[in-house]
Amino acid sequence: MIQEIKVKSFSSFDYLDEKANKELEALAAAPKNKFPTNGFPLKIQDIANELHEKLNFPLACIYSSLLWAASVAIGNSYLLDFRWQEAANLFMVILGKPGSNKSHPLEFANDPLMKLDDVSFCQFQKDLDRYLQRRGGNAVRPVNKKTIVSDSSLEAFKSSLQNNPRGIGICVDELSGFIMSFSKYGGAQEFFLSAWSRKTINHERKNGPAIRIPKPFVSIIGTMQPEVIDTLAKGNTIKNGFLDRMLFVKLDDVERKPWTMIEGQIKAREQWSTIIKELLKNQYDGTDKCESKLLKFTPEAEKRIIEWQNNSIKEDKETFGNVVNGITAKQEVYALRFAIILHLLKGVCGEGIVDEIDVESAENAIALSAYFKQTAIETFEKVSHKDPYDKLTDEKKLMYDALPNEFSTVEGITCAARYAIPKRTFQHWLAIENKLFKKLHHGKYRKLCI
Repeated sequence: MIQEIKVKSFSSFDYLDEKANKELEALAAAPKNKFPTNGFPLKIQDIANELHEKLNFPLACIYSSLLWAASVAIGNSYLLDFRWQEAANLFMVILGKPGSNKSHPLEFANDPLMKLDDVSFCQFQKDLDRYLQRRGGNAVRPVNKKTIVSDSSLEAFKSSLQNNPRGIGICVDELSGFIMSFSKYGGAQEFFLSAWSRKTINHERKNGPAIRIPKPFVSIIGTMQPEVIDTLAKGNTIKNGFLDRMLFVKLDDVERKPWTMIEGQIKAREQWSTIIKELLKNQYDGTDKCESKLLKFTPEAEKRIIEWQNNSIKEDKETFGNVVNGITAKQEVYALRFAIILHLLKGVCGEGIVDEIDVESAENAIALSAYFKQTAIETFEKVSHKDPYDKLTDEKKLMYDALPNEFSTVEGITCAARYAIPKRTFQHWLAIENKLFKKLHHGKYRKLCI
C-alpha cells in the first residue's frame, strides 16, 4: 500500500498575492516525489521492471503510459457510481528532455491497441469494397472504428468518436503542437474541456448529418520538452481550467544511457497484450443492449476517499482560503478515475475481485493523485513565473538590451527603429508589458529585467 503524499494545491496563479506566490515557489522547489509504483498489480510491476532493466525505459514513463493505455482500453465499459457516474479518462503529458526515452514506453503501452486498430481497418476496407459493389437499397456505409488517433481535424475526430461509443485515445508525440493547433479549429479548447467531463456533444454540420454523442470518452496523452512548456499557457489555458485538467509526468532525473546487450527474451510485450485484451472483453456499444457496468466503493473505501477529500479542502483553506483550488478539485476527480483503472487492472491480473473497489485501490489512487498534484504545482510555477525576458524574440532581446535602464518614450521609439521595430508596435509593447517595464511618470519608463 502506498503512503499518501501531502502537498498543497494551486491554480490561476495570476490572482495569487505575494505571500501565496512565495509559498508556491517554496513548494515547487521542495524535494520531488517519485512516481508511486507499488500500488500497481505485481504483474504490471514485473512488466515495468523488465522494460526498465533491459530497455532503459524510465519507470515514471512506463507506469504512466500503461495507466493511460489501460484508460483507453476501459473506455465507457466501466463507470464508478459515486456521487455521480465517473469514467476513467485521463489527460496526460510526459515532460522530459531530448533523449530521455519518453516516446518508446508510450509506443509499447499503445501497441496492443494499435494492432486492434490495424485489424479493424483491414475489416473496414473489406466492408467498404463490398458496400461500393452492392451500393443501393438498404446498404449501410461501413465506418472505420478507431481506438487511437494521432492526427485529425476536430470535425473528423467528432465523427470518429461517434463511430466508437466506447471511447478514443488521442496520442501525439509533441503535445505542444496539439495545444497550439486549437487556434486552427474554432471551439477546440472548449470541446476538450467538455469532453474531459463527458458532457454530451451536439454538433450541427452544414454538409452531412448532425453528430450527437451522449457520453463521449476521450483520453489524451503526449510528450513535451521542458523548454517549450510555456506553450501550455497559450490561448487562455490557465484561466479556463484546461491546464488544471492535465496530469504531468516529470522525468527530471532521466539521462541518456548507453545501449547494452539484452539477455533472454522480453516477455513484457506478450504479458501486456494479454492484460489489454482482458480489459477489452467487457463490451460496450452505447445502446441499452450493451451498457456500462457500474462499480462501487466498498464502505471502507468510500469512507477513506471522503476523509481524504475533506482533509484536502481543509488544508487548502488553511493555506490560501478559498482563492485557489483548481488543481485540487481536478485531482479529487482523478483519484476516482485512478481507482477505476487500478481496480480493474487488479482484476485482470488475478489480484482482486471486480465487483467493488476496495480500500487498497482507493489508497493507491490517492497516492497517484498526490503525485500528480505536486507535478502540477511545479509545472504551473514554471509556466506562470517564467522570466518575461526569456519569452522575447531574439530581435526584441537585442532591442531591450540596448535600451537605457531609464528612458523616455522618444528614446525608446528611436532605439526600436534601429532594430526595425515599428513605432506603434513599441508603444503597444510599453502599454501591455508591465513585467518588463515600469512607468515612472508620463513619457518616462524603467526596465525591470536588468
